[in-house]
Amino acid sequence: MKAGRLWIVFLIFRFQGEAVAEDETNHFETERHHRLSKLMHDENLPWEATHMGPRFTVQFQASVDHPNQVEAEQNAFLQYLQSHDIKFHIRYRYNGIMNGMSVQLVAPDSPFEDDENKSNTTSTLRPSLYKKKNRLIQFLKTSDNSTTNLTNNNGTDTEIFHPSIFLAQTLKRCPYIRRYWPGKRYKRPNVIQTQNLPHQLRSLLSYNRSEIATVADGQGYMDPGMANLNYAHTLTGVETARKAGFSGNGIKVGILDSGVDYTHPSLGGCFGPGCLISTGYDLVGDDYGESSDLQPDENPIDLCDGHGTHVAGILAANDRTKGFEGVAPGVSIGVWRIFGCEGDTDDDIILAAAEMAADAGMDIINLSLGGGVSAWSEDALAVALSNLSKKGISIVVAQGNEGRDGIARTPSPAVGDQVIAVGSVDNTIKLSHIVHLFQEGHEIANFEYVSGDGPGFKLGGQPQGLVILEKETACDPILQNVHDQVVAVKRGECDFGQKAMQVQNAGGTGVLVYSTGADDAVSIDLHRYTRITIPVASVSGEDGVALLDAYHESKITNSPLSAKFISELTEVKTGGLLSVFSTWGPDPELHFKPDIVGVGGHLYSTYPSTLGWYRSMSGTSMATPYISGCLALYMEATGERDPRIIIDNLMNYAVPLPLLNDSNHLDSVARQGPGLIQVYDAILATTQVYPPKIALNDTEHFNGKATLFIENFSDDHKIYEVDHLPTMGVNGYDFNKSAVPMEKAEYKQASALVAFEQEVIEVNGKGSKSLNIKFAPPRWIEELDHVIYGGYIRLRQVDKQGEMIDSKAIHVPYYGVLGSQYELPIFDYKQGYPYIGMANGKPIHSGTRSRRRPAYNFQDGDVLNLFMRLGNPSTVVKCEVISGDGMWAGYIPHYDNIWVARNDHSDEFFDYAIHWHGHLTMDLYSNTAPVETQPGTYHIILSALKIFGNASVPRDWETWTSFDFDIIS
Repeated sequence: MKAGRLWIVFLIFRFQGEAVAEDETNHFETERHHRLSKLMHDENLPWEATHMGPRFTVQFQASVDHPNQVEAEQNAFLQYLQSHDIKFHIRYRYNGIMNGMSVQLVAPDSPFEDDENKSNTTSTLRPSLYKKKNRLIQFLKTSDNSTTNLTNNNGTDTEIFHPSIFLAQTLKRCPYIRRYWPGKRYKRPNVIQTQNLPHQLRSLLSYNRSEIATVADGQGYMDPGMANLNYAHTLTGVETARKAGFSGNGIKVGILDSGVDYTHPSLGGCFGPGCLISTGYDLVGDDYGESSDLQPDENPIDLCDGHGTHVAGILAANDRTKGFEGVAPGVSIGVWRIFGCEGDTDDDIILAAAEMAADAGMDIINLSLGGGVSAWSEDALAVALSNLSKKGISIVVAQGNEGRDGIARTPSPAVGDQVIAVGSVDNTIKLSHIVHLFQEGHEIANFEYVSGDGPGFKLGGQPQGLVILEKETACDPILQNVHDQVVAVKRGECDFGQKAMQVQNAGGTGVLVYSTGADDAVSIDLHRYTRITIPVASVSGEDGVALLDAYHESKITNSPLSAKFISELTEVKTGGLLSVFSTWGPDPELHFKPDIVGVGGHLYSTYPSTLGWYRSMSGTSMATPYISGCLALYMEATGERDPRIIIDNLMNYAVPLPLLNDSNHLDSVARQGPGLIQVYDAILATTQVYPPKIALNDTEHFNGKATLFIENFSDDHKIYEVDHLPTMGVNGYDFNKSAVPMEKAEYKQASALVAFEQEVIEVNGKGSKSLNIKFAPPRWIEELDHVIYGGYIRLRQVDKQGEMIDSKAIHVPYYGVLGSQYELPIFDYKQGYPYIGMANGKPIHSGTRSRRRPAYNFQDGDVLNLFMRLGNPSTVVKCEVISGDGMWAGYIPHYDNIWVARNDHSDEFFDYAIHWHGHLTMDLYSNTAPVETQPGTYHIILSALKIFGNASVPRDWETWTSFDFDIIS
């Protein structure tokens, strides 16, 4: 059913720029308008500058196991494009990850020449030009931010070429095409850093990149932090596995990332055969992302970003300077660079890199990226990477860092059926900067602070005088005497750099920024303020309140405060628990995600020599190489290579985590999957339970029966006691306020009823047994909107007397939803969406009925702006225009979309925008060109297919109808 939904639209993401002053009584409207102003200044290059149009990934029918058929189908498609006078580039051909190619359409005046016969998976953009005499092929740009109509003024025979219609039509005409996807961009990983780089290094990278190698000679800046990766190893069984002699020897791991600084001594110091980084390729070059020009070469070094170098260190560092090792230092690494120094990347580049890694014989491919591009397993990356997994390569992907965006946020490619999606747990120890407060020589309090990117506070030594500006903001010259003292200033009213300059001008020796709200301490970016020479740091809102309390006490006793700054390893309050940033599962169709969790919060690892050699970072980007390393240890120890068998066993022996330390309540399965990996327990395991997870579905499709199969690979007779461990339920919505899940889900007591066919089960050596289980959903007293519940079936080995044997338990997670996925609202009506708005994003009318009917003159350049916010994902969104007498007029071109992700609370993905220039198409699958809308009165019907909906059933669509408007011309 899903394969037939090939109505393509292009939705435009709307972005928010830098913060501006806001009227708190009209916050929502102000936010809307500011996001739109950012949208209007998108940096995408126009057709006239790039000659490039829409990009598509096309998948063909033949299996990659039949290379002759693969070549024949791909060549047939190129001939088809030629026959229709289509001008194009072939960016990549794929014959391993899938039978497909990436095609980019080209504007008619492109200078490129035919060269498609040279295209292959390692090629850069290669053209194929076809232009008919006396004919102008017009393109409607379908980029992320606008549509551009190229009009003909010379009276020649004119055809308006509509790429999405053409390709949809191609599906019917070319039976060898299986499906296609519009090209997508993938964001750089948004890791969490404890502090910024020193601004001297950032300025070097920003303004003089060609000179970065000059600080790579060992004489430049080195991060002063301390190693803590070994603490993570104690949480996961890696420490024990390493002591047992396993290091990942003989296992090949491919890293698809920003490149790696292989000159780092901890990463082998070299590149090529015999080195830790033994192979790889740079698919993009330094400038890609900021520009659209690919500059590939054979050197995948990273000297300007650091993400990939940090990932490589977690996986396999052997560091003698700081004294730590990665999870699997015995592996061989391949590196394929898919990000430039700045900006994002394209899905076809990632696909090409994955195919290269597979061709290079990688056993594991590590992808520490995610984002909100798609929420569906039918996305191109999710499909192709799942294909590689079926061919025997373990694909390990970050679950994402959108934990603050509510439940059910799993992105592509993590959402892929056969990929291993990795969530994150916080490390137990981290390097902290601590400020100790003294009064009359006695310590009265201490707080953690976060340094900015300028000079740091002098650590140790004698306490320094501390004064707090309670009545001054430090936005203007400071009147209070602060000479030779550290000055605490409150956040707000001007930026941090301005406050720091005022303190410095008044003779202060440092700045400590505080607030009294719920703010976290932030890493202050001062790289634009090159004249600031004093240290600047911040504390959290909670510590800011305590700081003010201490100050008020000192005023009462007339005893001044002093402060001492130190750096030390401290316990992480959330150590061993789920990281707050780790993205929640499941996916819209309730597939189980994440598949496993590893340590990703507060990991100190390698960084490019040009950027300080080491860095502490947090994110599922860090947990992903941690799991990849664990897979390498498991592969070496067991000889197993089948991705499904490996992850099933690792899931069996993962440990479910509590919601809080010292709590008897387990965190949600939707957040932690099976729990934290215990790799050595899995290595030693001689019992495995299938399936490794149980999906009960939602109430409407509830599946209350399951059978587990327990297989004993040892010669010993084993007895298992079976019981049930419920987790906390999660209420993710407040439909009275919004269709979008709440930023912070509410935990509720929600326990399913579980009954076992037998509570003690015996399995002979080399034998197997089955266990039947019945489930009933939780019984509710209070009315809740939509609840995810779950738990674990636990099997513990006992002796004949029923006494527990000292061996690790097996856990099988289960989960379900109390409610109906089908009934989840798609459009966010409570927040005023959808709506027709002005160019600045302001709604024309607050209701569905127009008080004054707006009129549009498209011939004069008017644009109808339609904004929508999706509370839940939809496989299809379509936009239709209806005339005043109720007659269907057509579709708005390019605004039917497939596999659409929901919006969230972030600035980057708050809502979608559709900008209509007056053209309609009569049939998405016909040869009809778009036509101009005739003058008259019309309204718009926006429709989204519900989750589990059938496109052929009218009631399965959620619809919104606009007010009437007039079209003048």
